[in-house]
Amino acid sequence: MKSHVVTCRGVKKDYGSEASLVHALRGVELEARAGELLMLVGPSGCGKTTLLSIITGILHQDSGSCKVFDEEINHLTEREKTLFRKNHIGFVFQTLHLIPSITAIENVMIPLILNEVDKEEAYDRSVKMLTRMGLAHRIDALPSHMSGGEQQRVAICRSCVHEPQLIVCDEPTSTLDHETGSEVMKLMRELVVNESNTLIVVTHDTRIYGFADRILRMDDGEIIGELKNSH
Repeated sequence: MKSHVVTCRGVKKDYGSEASLVHALRGVELEARAGELLMLVGPSGCGKTTLLSIITGILHQDSGSCKVFDEEINHLTEREKTLFRKNHIGFVFQTLHLIPSITAIENVMIPLILNEVDKEEAYDRSVKMLTRMGLAHRIDALPSHMSGGEQQRVAICRSCVHEPQLIVCDEPTSTLDHETGSEVMKLMRELVVNESNTLIVVTHDTRIYGFADRILRMDDGEIIGELKNSH
């Protein structure tokens, strides 16, 4: 049986004051396994992104437990969380967060440089990743000179290039056409299966459901069921 990479038990998160309290998460139970592509789906505002933020230690839950690689991530100090994320987690944010003043390849190299990989090796690995994403001709382009879809693929390359054990993605195909989105998900799935890594994807894109091992449906701050997948 595959080991659990993420284990959430009774995770709750509220926003606002007593007069306008919002129950973002209402006791979420979740397990993500090694070598699994897990999707979280559901309407906007149901708590998907909040849950991702807790799993990665960006937000702190109000109650409950969230363990990542058997580490209660929100018991770590801010410095420890930063080091933990650097060593174990890759991110694809909805807003991408590419650095506008540096090129595509320099953006992709960042996680490798932070992990003290030799600069020449970091460059070579980044070129290979960008090439696999169909961006070999754009390695020296600034983000402002790329389309939204190209920027999205650069962000995905940056999240994967240092081969993290856990990759979390918030709407990774939102700006991609169907063909490109499918190619990106195929590559990310290969990375998961071949390396026994774990990929958690928040998405509204029903076209990519077929790439998932499991699909969990969220609504109103809870996981309400698992969608069957023919994959």
